[in-house]
Parts: sequence; structure tokens; C-alpha cells
Amino acid sequence: MFIPLSMRKTNPPVLTLSSWYPTGGVNGSVLCAVLSGSTLFIGGSFTQVAGVNRNNIAAIDVNTGALLSWYPSGGASSQVTSMVLNGTSLFVSGAFTTIGGSTRSGIAALNPSTGAVLSWYPTGGMNIPGNNTLRFLGGVLYVSGNFTTIGGSTRNRLAALNPSTGAVLSWYPTGGSSVPFSDMVLIGSVLIICGQFTTIGGVARIGIAAVDASTAAVLSWYPTGGLQTPASGNSYGSALYVDTVNQRLIVTGPFGLAGGIVRNGLCAFDASNLSSADVLSWYPTNGFGTGSPSHVLMNVGVLNESLIFSGVLNSYSDRPTNGLVLAQRSTGQLIATIEAVPTANIGFIVNGSSLIIFGSFSSINGQTRANVAQFSVTS
Repeated sequence: MFIPLSMRKTNPPVLTLSSWYPTGGVNGSVLCAVLSGSTLFIGGSFTQVAGVNRNNIAAIDVNTGALLSWYPSGGASSQVTSMVLNGTSLFVSGAFTTIGGSTRSGIAALNPSTGAVLSWYPTGGMNIPGNNTLRFLGGVLYVSGNFTTIGGSTRNRLAALNPSTGAVLSWYPTGGSSVPFSDMVLIGSVLIICGQFTTIGGVARIGIAAVDASTAAVLSWYPTGGLQTPASGNSYGSALYVDTVNQRLIVTGPFGLAGGIVRNGLCAFDASNLSSADVLSWYPTNGFGTGSPSHVLMNVGVLNESLIFSGVLNSYSDRPTNGLVLAQRSTGQLIATIEAVPTANIGFIVNGSSLIIFGSFSSINGQTRANVAQFSVTS
């Protein structure tokens, strides 16, 4: 008998903390990670991994947990906050001014096989390297941070780069952004951007905006009033996810109102109809809770048809939690939590039948794990 997709049942995933672990873990925060085959690249603010010197960047075998020899000689001079992989280039960004012994102000490209620093570079880099964000969307490398120039061009906290040449592209919402963006997704020809800004491209937009991916024009799509907190006003979105199955754009962050409607840290919009910015009725009871940080800094994603939310969390749907939540994809109903100590900013990567966790923590579900861990996934 044929069962429509909307009626099919899938078992929620069961997560079991595995023995996978670089012995001793990571001695500082892991702020970003990317997976390439059997190699897990990590960046952050640390000096050792598995007891071996690794300054702010390293590579781990995703199957064994062993630290790999891959390493840009000397590492990065300061923290690495974001990384994306595109073919034979691992793009990294952060507060560093040198990496692998080469001058690179805030942004660099590395060979993912050898660790060598590539010649790719927006000449001069950023004038203010710092807590930067990279996104690779539609063949373009987007970068955000506190810079006002990059590659010798005026770009206020937001820029688009050619991933082959390092050239700064002409795409630019006039005047840039009042504050760096936190996340960005591409829906068709529209970039949805969230962050702590109040203007972008010279247009008032509180916490979230839509920008044309070709022209950089700020579009009319906008939930009236943006993202706010009832007590203090302006707030922002910190992570975005496009659920292509249910055609939802999911937004998380430390807000209490979205488009004037009560939404504690979590809301959704129709991703199939960007002519409307109406907030959808989809909403787990009380979201991430009133009075909590509701600050999902790191990731939103899907595991075995379940939603995953991770970051700095106090509660979800009225249940206390520290770190990571699994929820039913269609309804948002809570399935399970992963508890990190101390209350931690957590990110994750789904790797087939495993879930890699990284961030700032000393234990996970009561077991010692310093800033990196792995769960096996069954259903």
C-alpha cells in the first residue's frame, strides 16, 4: 500500500555517547568545524589537541579520534572562528593576523591535504580581524565581521569574495551592515541574513533581512518590527535553517517577539513564498523559554528527520536543557536532549550514523569530554 510522505512514521534517533575521543580532548573552545571525508577540521581558541601543540587549528581522524599530522606550521596567531570547505580550498577566518607562518589578516585559504597556506587572499585582508563568519552560497564566499575594509575595498562588516581569485566582488548592500551578520542562507535568488544589525544596505531591518543575491538590493520581505525582546527592544537572529521537506525557514536567537508575535527564541516562515513574511503558527510550546538566553549560536539542522538545535540553551518547550535538543521535525515536539557541563555553546556536524559535537564543555551526559565528542546514532 502506498503511504503518502506526510503520513509516514520515522523512529526518532537514539544517541549513544561513543568512545571516540582525541585523548585528553581539546584544551580550549572549539568554535567551528568542517568535515572532509575522514578528516574533521576544527578551529577555535586552543593550544593543544590530544596533548600535542596545535594553535587554534587542527585535524582529527573522524573514525579513530586520532590527531592527524595535518597542520599549518605554527598554527594561527589567534582564534579561528569560522571555516568552510570548497573543493581543494579550506577557507578559514578569525582574529588571526598570521597562519602557517604567512601574513593573513583575518582570512586565509589552506590546502586541506597538506595544510599549506594557499596564495588565495583578498590583498591586505581585513583591517579589523575578529569574530568573523563565512558562508559559501551559490558559488560565492560571503564574509562578515567588524571590518570596514577588506581586500582594499570599503565594505562595512559584510562582503562577497571570489572563491577562486580572492577578489572582492561588486555585490554589496550600500553602506553594508550596522553589525556583522550571524548567519545567512540562500533561497532561490534571495539571501536571508540574520544578526544583531538594525540597518542593512541603508534600510531599517532589526535582526533579519532579505537581500537580492544578484543586485544586493534590500528586499521588501520583512516581518514587521523584525526580531525583538519585549523588555529591551531590538534583538536578533543567530542561526537559520531551511527545512526543504516542510518548506520552512527556521530562525533562532535571543528574541521574544518575531513580527510582533510572541516567539521565544524560535520562529518559522514560509520558505516557499517569500512574498509573505508572516510568522507561521509552527511553534513548540514556549520555544526556548522566557527569560533564558535562547541564544542558539551554533547550528540548526536535521538528523534522521529530527531537528537539532544547539548553542547556549536553558530550556526547550518548558524542559531545562544545557546544550543540544532533538525535536520532531513536523511539530517541533521535544524528543531528547544532550546535556553539556558547563552550560555550553555547542555546535554539531552530522556524519552518517554519527553526530559530532564541539564547543566549550568539560563533560557530556556526565562523561568527561573536553570540547569535542561523538555520538553514535540508531533509530
